[in-house]
Amino acid sequence: MEPYPIVADGLVLDELRLADVERVRAYCQDPDIRLWTAVPMPYGRADAHEFITGTQAKGWEDGTELTWAIREPISASTLRLAGTVGLKLDGQGSSEIGFLLAPDSRGRGLATVAVRAVVRHALDQYGLKLRRVVWKAVAGNWASRQVAVRAGFSIEGTIRSEVLLHGRARDAWVGTVIVGDMAIEDGTWADIPVQRLPGA
Repeated sequence: MEPYPIVADGLVLDELRLADVERVRAYCQDPDIRLWTAVPMPYGRADAHEFITGTQAKGWEDGTELTWAIREPISASTLRLAGTVGLKLDGQGSSEIGFLLAPDSRGRGLATVAVRAVVRHALDQYGLKLRRVVWKAVAGNWASRQVAVRAGFSIEGTIRSEVLLHGRARDAWVGTVIVGDMAIEDGTWADIPVQRLPGA
């Protein structure tokens, strides 16, 4: 599968590039990202380079992990990397979503817009045609949970000892969105226009 972009309410979701290495390295120093995600510690330029040229590239190539850069407009002609959002596909119509934002891109609803866009694309008959998207976060990660709720996920509960994070077993919250959910069928997401870029 070749990477392709999605446009959503002013944001551009596309692939990470080598020019993003320093930005990725810098925001992965953030204490909250280190607390709630499994990024390597310490996280250097080599880790960012490997994520972009290795993990991201391989995931798109074999169609198992689709990662989009979240880019926000900061001027009429400039986009800034705000973070990433991605899907891990299980090959049986289900996927797990993951996302993170740089500290200087938080508080403006960017994650919600990006997650909604990717979920809609995942479930849409003209998109990936999946039946379900799953969200998981380490219990206590309220920022991630707020994004999930605003993006239309139903919070199902807590799974004990679900996540191994930095060598420690942690409980995880879990939520789902499926094709039949009212969040999709009743048009409540109609205010978030999503479409491929021309030629994509």
